[in-house]
Amino acid sequence: MEEKYDEVPDLNDPQKWVELEVKKELIYVDSGTWLLPIGEKRFYRQRINGKIGFGIAMATIFFKKEPIIISWSFPSPNKNFELGYMALKMKSGKWAITNPLINGVSIEEDKNIFHIHKYRTEVWLMLKAKKGWLIRKIQKDS
Repeated sequence: MEEKYDEVPDLNDPQKWVELEVKKELIYVDSGTWLLPIGEKRFYRQRINGKIGFGIAMATIFFKKEPIIISWSFPSPNKNFELGYMALKMKSGKWAITNPLINGVSIEEDKNIFHIHKYRTEVWLMLKAKKGWLIRKIQKDS
């Protein structure tokens, strides 16, 4: 079966992806003398026929909401390089996907395709997707 590498993986499908529970990372923001947790990164491994595969993924969540950023990658067929993508969830619920990343580096002329600005009650995300820049503001519920 041919893999579609440029489609956002369904990380909730336990037949295809397994979450590495021991591999969660909290995301903090500096608030004066305090470090406040505002989100987390969750890491996944691909499953193929019940066994761990070569694919890896990371979901980023802010303010205990659903994943807003997903990045994933797979080794090339000859394993000379790693092919990856990033996706940012739009307000419509669809995903804006980047052009391919080779070994984690964008093929774009401007390699800096992702920006994040974190504050106590909001996060601004900017991603250069295939059809241009997407900007999202995620706010903490009151």
